[in-house]
Amino acid sequence: MEERAQHGEGEEGHRLTWGHRCHPRGLAREAEVHRRALLMSLAALCGWRGLSSGGQAEAQSGGGGALSAAQRIAGWAERARSLLQRGILPIIDTEATYGGQIPTDSMVEQMDRHGVALVCFAPNFNDPARGSRSSLALAKQHPDRFVPTTCDGTTGYWFRQQGPFLEVMQREARSGDFFLLGELEFRHYPSPAQYRARKFGRDIIIPIDGAWGHAVFQLSSETGLAFQIHYEPEDALLAPLEKMLEAYPGAKVIWCHAGQVRYPDRQSAYGPDYLRQTLSRHPNLFCDLALSEPGSRYPGSGAIHNTAQFGDGRLRHEWRRLLETHPDRFTIGSDIAPDRYEDFPTKIVQSRTLLASLSRDTAARIAFQNAWRLLTRQEWTA
Repeated sequence: MEERAQHGEGEEGHRLTWGHRCHPRGLAREAEVHRRALLMSLAALCGWRGLSSGGQAEAQSGGGGALSAAQRIAGWAERARSLLQRGILPIIDTEATYGGQIPTDSMVEQMDRHGVALVCFAPNFNDPARGSRSSLALAKQHPDRFVPTTCDGTTGYWFRQQGPFLEVMQREARSGDFFLLGELEFRHYPSPAQYRARKFGRDIIIPIDGAWGHAVFQLSSETGLAFQIHYEPEDALLAPLEKMLEAYPGAKVIWCHAGQVRYPDRQSAYGPDYLRQTLSRHPNLFCDLALSEPGSRYPGSGAIHNTAQFGDGRLRHEWRRLLETHPDRFTIGSDIAPDRYEDFPTKIVQSRTLLASLSRDTAARIAFQNAWRLLTRQEWTA
């Protein structure tokens, strides 16, 4: 019989518990053993100061103030293992937008409550001189929780396809300070809230095989950093994407919102069968599962736009087959932003409901191991 991840709930909130780890005494023993091991590990990592203190965490590395990549990865690993030792399946959130309006302390609390190991917060690009520094500052404050991520392409600096955005992103990607490139909007429909408010400024069409598209694919190939695309899967847009994936086999692309179909008449070819074939052809393509609320309808078309989940959050059978066929190609994303950061707990609970439809091994890969590999370029080791 196939082993399933089971839902449980306790002090940490929604969790996935596996086998004997559910027993309170077993959890207590493991937690104490892990606590001692964690303290020893942290003492050995002389670069870490104030880890998980909730205050300003500082590091010393070679006399400087920045953590090395190895130190960051070691801290992330300790946090993920601490969750596993408590019987909680860690989640790495690969799609989130950061702004100063988001209260960091509240995010830290919600991450602990819902078993989220890491969040890849990409700032909005609003100031070329500042670039993605707010992501670095956030990662300095909480080095074991937030992944340095470059700005996303969700403002006019990206939409205009001219000016400083590309130059800043290239410089930052080559700096060695970042682990992921933010979400870039090539084809984007207004969000449900924007549509209802009749705000259509985010109805974006940028050719993925245009000059900046080529530059981003080349940058990913050069640096090894994965980048995220918002790319509504319209029938006419599928061939250009596949052409770019073939032209840049070294680029790593995370196609956001797998299963999101907002205009079925424009997106008739897209679905689990299409993705199964496309993922088989292009090993450099990944997808995240940042999905709208199950059963909700997109106001522009009236269609239920989350095609991957039933109304109760369980995976539809054809999507479950897809994820079990390609378990190493999907990640979890909350898609929170400054105007909807309060949705974070709901989005994580929704993701855990999705993961509970999968086998144990596949759930672990999608929850955090695939993201771990993309961020660190290392396989996860227990």
